[in-house]
Amino acid sequence: MSANASVKAYYKAIIPAVAENPNAIAFVRIRDIAQLNGKDQDAKIKLIAVKKDENSRAVLPSKETVNNGTYPIIRPFYLCMDGKATASLAGKFMDFCAGKNPRPM
Repeated sequence: MSANASVKAYYKAIIPAVAENPNAIAFVRIRDIAQLNGKDQDAKIKLIAVKKDENSRAVLPSKETVNNGTYPIIRPFYLCMDGKATASLAGKFMDFCAGKNPRPM
């Protein structure tokens, strides 16, 4: 990492820092981008469209493009538990998250 890099310990500090520095670039959560609307920083932040590969079209990040799968950058979400606990509430929660039983517990 460059000696000139600015590392932020708290995610809410990233967007204001980028908004005030024309040379800054950052990777933030999609919900942070969605919360920009109507704030002073939204005019100072430029979202970058990303291609999945050289043959794909560039796609801007948004809740819609993340949810419909067209935005190519994703971060997996891992849930881990003891394999013996499948009958417990934790096991039912894991099944729910995996879509095996999409009903309220």
